[in-house]
Amino acid sequence: MKILSIRKLFSSDHSSTNYHFVSTETLSKEERESVNSLTTQARVRNDQISLTYDGEWSDLGREREREFLNYFDIEVKEDYDWWSFTVIFRNDTKIAEKISDFATEGGEAYLEVDVRNEDTVLFFSGALLNYSACHPDDPFDLMAEIAIDMREEIIKGRYAGLEVLKTYCEENKVTDPAGEKHTYSSERLVQILTPI
Repeated sequence: MKILSIRKLFSSDHSSTNYHFVSTETLSKEERESVNSLTTQARVRNDQISLTYDGEWSDLGREREREFLNYFDIEVKEDYDWWSFTVIFRNDTKIAEKISDFATEGGEAYLEVDVRNEDTVLFFSGALLNYSACHPDDPFDLMAEIAIDMREEIIKGRYAGLEVLKTYCEENKVTDPAGEKHTYSSERLVQILTPI
């Protein structure tokens, strides 16, 4: 057994878990119908879908979450002010080799790089946000925008956003990237992340 992370802060009962999925490609009519068949709670609009699960211990569940990720490249999740996002690189396992050094071990926040089937999956979890720094943007839209831009930056070989996340996870600090010039994702992350 491997411990992925340890929470040191008090985690109170939560009122809801929120999910926001975004596709970087236009979904076909068949794909939209398939996604819509996964839930009665919402419908795909503009290649996005948002879901809210109210109540204590109520959420989408990992298996159903993965079903949605078959259609969407980006997932933003908020669970009682703890934020996470998933970025998928379809049919590209070489990305995992390039970014695996950014993965972190345990801690309040962590960054994972995994290969599932032929996809590279980047998963960042445990962020606290400065909501006033997000204004006037909706935090879900902003986090999705950051994840989409980070995905494009990584494809182009730019890792400043990953540097910011690695430092946040390992040192509980929000700092400028040391090795690279700022990118959109790194700049926005420095503005909105709050140390734990």
